Amino acid sequence: MKRFCFVAIALIGLLAPAWSQGRTSANYLSQAFIRVTDSAAGAAKLGNFGYQEGISILGAWVNTGDDCRFSIYFAKDVNYMIVGGGDNDAQNVNVEIINEAGRVVANEDREAPDAMVTFRPIESAYYTLRLILAKAQKNVPCVCVVCVLRENGLDVPLRNLDDCANKLMNLFSETDKQLQPQNMRLELRRARNQWAIYGAVLGPGKDISVTNLDLGGSRRLLLAMGDKNSEDVDLFLMDANRKTIASDVKKDQEAIIGFTPRPQDRYGIKMLNYKGSGPSVIMTGFFDVLKR
Repeated sequence: MKRFCFVAIALIGLLAPAWSQGRTSANYLSQAFIRVTDSAAGAAKLGNFGYQEGISILGAWVNTGDDCRFSIYFAKDVNYMIVGGGDNDAQNVNVEIINEAGRVVANEDREAPDAMVTFRPIESAYYTLRLILAKAQKNVPCVCVVCVLRENGLDVPLRNLDDCANKLMNLFSETDKQLQPQNMRLELRRARNQWAIYGAVLGPGKDISVTNLDLGGSRRLLLAMGDKNSEDVDLFLMDANRKTIASDVKKDQEAIIGFTPRPQDRYGIKMLNYKGSGPSVIMTGFFDVLKR
């Protein structure tokens, strides 16, 4: 079985100890990733799947009856697998792939807290990945995650994923503790149709951007981390015109940006694996800075 199937295990502790609904955000996120891991185990029966190039791991809070979307490029005649799932409160999670004409070309709509969609495009194009939380206990919001895989995709050892996740967890925990004297805490970012966790595998010198982000109007914190193959991870915050307005380019494996966005504006980020010994897992999390 491909090692990518165990990515969820490496991410279980990622967000402790931020609080939500009386429990930790990490608790909900770990539940969702465990569910996705169980579903992804079936990939071994369907082919030699690995990570999609670019953004391949996403996580977000989703309201019951709502969805979260992401535009992604799929190549013609390549087999893809999209695995989604929600936390233990989720009862029905669906995944759809929508073409540029707005037509659903692949979907998983059975009533279950997880979903797996296989897709072989008949043309190369940008498609919309749509994860839907159709039903949840007491209609509560749920943390949902999705992994984008492709046949003969990128295969990164588990130790690299575990290394990156543990370092990001430590960075978050340290930053959260520093906020305690101010009676503040960190919470996984909540915004309609906005992902809060982005993960990608990047080679040395490679970067990836995510744009059109709604970051609200309150204090935010962005944390990025690379695995042990990375030596220098840089993070850039951009405005709607892709102009850099804040950055962390220190020569280390982590990056932190704190800022207060304008609610009417849209933003973007760029993650750069500036230097490393090989392909690296790079992760960025978006957090709200809130009162305890």
